[in-house]
Amino acid sequence: MAFFIAALLASPFFVVAFNHKHELIPVPLWSEAGAVSVSFLVALAYAWHRCSTAQFSYWRGLLVVAGSMSGGTFGFSMVFAFPALLFTVIASIFFSLIGDIWRLAGVPPAKFQVLVSRFYKHRFHQ
Repeated sequence: MAFFIAALLASPFFVVAFNHKHELIPVPLWSEAGAVSVSFLVALAYAWHRCSTAQFSYWRGLLVVAGSMSGGTFGFSMVFAFPALLFTVIASIFFSLIGDIWRLAGVPPAKFQVLVSRFYKHRFHQ
């Protein structure tokens, strides 16, 4: 899980580095990558705040999704768990925004729990 968060936050820097392989990278591009990384972190904290409940935390839901998509080996798990986690994070941010726009406080946690339970029901069996 921590590896996924670190990869998500470092991905803008990797994009900048891979697009400028053989030339000096200007400072504004690094600062733009940093701004995108910080915005990812802010969006993740926003979804964490809106989708968590006392009974079911946001991080526990992400762990359930990652565990449901793991296949027993690291490489196999990364192929399935990373896209599932990315989808879950994007969906939780969407649920949070919809809940705030429509002023429905209970919608984001309920939708997030339904999403996590669907991943759990269709998990890989080892």
